[in-house]
Amino acid sequence: MNNTMKKVMILGDSLSLPRPGNFKTFNPKEDLELGVEFNQTYPYLLQENLTNFYVINRAVRASTIKSIYERDRMDHIFLTKPDVIVIHVGIVDLWPRTELNGLGYLSECEFAYYYIKILKLLKVLPNTKVICIGIANTSRKMEKRFPGLLNKINIYNKIIKNICNLNDQAIYVDISTFLRTECLEEYIMKDHQHLNAEGNKLIASLIIENISKIKSFTENVTHENLMIEMNSDDMLIDILYFFELDKFMPEEKVVIYGAGELGKKIGEYLLSEEIHISAFIDQSRKRELIGVPIFSVQNITQEVIDADKIIVASKFYKDEMLEELSLLNIDEGKIMTYSEKKKLRLIDFYRMVEA
Repeated sequence: MNNTMKKVMILGDSLSLPRPGNFKTFNPKEDLELGVEFNQTYPYLLQENLTNFYVINRAVRASTIKSIYERDRMDHIFLTKPDVIVIHVGIVDLWPRTELNGLGYLSECEFAYYYIKILKLLKVLPNTKVICIGIANTSRKMEKRFPGLLNKINIYNKIIKNICNLNDQAIYVDISTFLRTECLEEYIMKDHQHLNAEGNKLIASLIIENISKIKSFTENVTHENLMIEMNSDDMLIDILYFFELDKFMPEEKVVIYGAGELGKKIGEYLLSEEIHISAFIDQSRKRELIGVPIFSVQNITQEVIDADKIIVASKFYKDEMLEELSLLNIDEGKIMTYSEKKKLRLIDFYRMVEA
């Protein structure tokens, strides 16, 4: 092998693999002709056309961006050190699943999180460039079966595009301009998802076109004000975010109901921001926590009741704690609890995710 040969690595799902015409009924003893043969896949076509590159296809059927991050980042990325990485995932991540009551494997939040993690980790390999392939549109038949699917694909594509625009090693390839719903049959198999031979030719040509642009990659920090929905159950970022503690003012007097780990964490954050904590409320036998007195609900003082804000520092006992506070005739407007879901700008999420 030529020692100067560069490496292109493909990380993805079944879209870059050979494919039977019908996977469910495929019988290798009888079905000798596939819907997409190995020599029709875009990794094979890349190898044919990129004479100075060695193409490594590490795609695995049913992969999500999370499984690529967990499975491939060591052996296939850091030990192989490709010059170019092609990331081609998304449809598996978002596709509605009956067993998940119509949800996909990864929420918007999780999808963005693992995509960001991979691209930030690649700062270790500053000379490696990443080509991120967008998600193809689906057919009208699938949109009718799963209303809102096309919009969901559009949202996940926007997430990929914006993450790429925040990273100077990555470029986004928008295939939705080619694989439009009205002409999908030219490029997609009868399962409405997988690339046919022509679809593989298209992807290969787009990758080759963008590999030629790699030397001209420049830092691009433009982005849309894209909002993604965060769910506290995902636990991908600090749960403190769901209390909006950054909106507290220094002059406000705050009481924290709950002196467990979450209450302590909230207290430490507020003290670091020089927010005054009047007291904790808890049934704990301890008299104080992080230098702040602890009162039980039974011996609560007027000063505690008169606080500007009372934070209910519990996710699982929130309802019981709110009921106890209601018996004290405390103004509901003072009480803050965690929120199950929040909208967060993608650029802020990008900054929060650590490599």
